[in-house]
Amino acid sequence: MKKLDEIMELMADEMADFKVAILQLKEHSKKLQNMSIPITTEALEKHLKDFLKDQEEENQLKIDILKEINEKLQGAVLIPKYILALFGSIIMILLFQLMYFIFF
Repeated sequence: MKKLDEIMELMADEMADFKVAILQLKEHSKKLQNMSIPITTEALEKHLKDFLKDQEEENQLKIDILKEINEKLQGAVLIPKYILALFGSIIMILLFQLMYFIFF
């Protein structure tokens, strides 16, 4: 019997706590119902336009950067001109020396 009385007391306490929690929930529910969050198509369109404008600006920046890279790549060569001139002059000197030793 003692245990049954303890269980009944615990249940009564739990039910009281549950009632308090339900009342708090009702209060919060009323507060949420009284709050209004206006979501209109105008606000959505405005935010969408702003987002699309930002995206367009980012895309334009990327396009400009890619154009600059493309221009640099078109002007780039595998072997720089000064190295070609250096090797060309060395080959000419060697040929002149070879011709000099052959004919003289």
